[in-house]
Amino acid sequence: MHMTAEALSEAPATSSSIPPPRVAALTIVRDEPFFLPLWHRHYSRAFAPDDLYCLHHVTTAEEQVADPAFAEALRLFRKDRVECVVEPLFDPVWLRKVVRDRVGTLLAAGYSAVLFAEVDELLVPANGNLATYVVGFANSGRTAVRCIGWEVHHDMTSEPSLDLSRPVLAQRGWWHRNAKYDKVRDDAFAPAERAASVSTANLTRAPPVCCPLCYRVKALLTTVPLAWSLGFHECEESVPLDEGWLLVHLHKYDFQAFLARHEARCKYEHAPEAIERQWNAHYRASGGALVAQYLNLPAALEPIPSWVRDTALPGI
Repeated sequence: MHMTAEALSEAPATSSSIPPPRVAALTIVRDEPFFLPLWHRHYSRAFAPDDLYCLHHVTTAEEQVADPAFAEALRLFRKDRVECVVEPLFDPVWLRKVVRDRVGTLLAAGYSAVLFAEVDELLVPANGNLATYVVGFANSGRTAVRCIGWEVHHDMTSEPSLDLSRPVLAQRGWWHRNAKYDKVRDDAFAPAERAASVSTANLTRAPPVCCPLCYRVKALLTTVPLAWSLGFHECEESVPLDEGWLLVHLHKYDFQAFLARHEARCKYEHAPEAIERQWNAHYRASGGALVAQYLNLPAALEPIPSWVRDTALPGI
């Protein structure tokens, strides 16, 4: 990666004869005027413009961007770093293939590693800045690393609807664990040990600890094209979890915005196989089922630590 000036100021010193590893950051989007600027704001602090890549999902080769805000968000990237990928359907099988292929292309082009994060996923280390972590990973010899997932949640009993003129995390004080991002094998820990290992109280600024056990989901920083499951929540490879490597998921940042985004996706033309096999069923929920999906929390709400808002994700 060609690090930004901000990232270089905190990156570890390297020998002048050894160039730093090149690392790319990649996402894929379809109609994302709100999340894409946040994704770019976060990752551009650590990655130079040449290393930020966006796959733009269009349904036809002639499709034009109708939303001016989304068009402006795409222009945040260098023009040659935005690639239109054509698929008429909302198809998780195609999505997995196009992302895996692009990761492989970037690695073949000389990148040491690729960070892939969907547009509402912000990866942050609990110790040090993002550029330092990513360079350290690329130099570590590890194939990939898994993260701990935390979902920002709009608590409607205490928080108003989002004011778009202010940062999201300045208006949201709660998150909850999301096991879809790092669910451990059932036999890995006793229940009490598992709960203790992922509580907010343990998210200190201490150096991250790599767990040698095989965690089954969300390996998003890799040196090889991974054999991901649909949705990227699992992969066939055995990849260790780093409990200091966090995924902050903004998916549920605002109740009304969540409903609107999902109702729009429900109207997409979904792949018949996905419908038949109930893949991505949450994207076809509507009305009361969608409200229930939002309100059904997989874990208790906990306060978002101040360092996440002030240090890891300033201005988000």
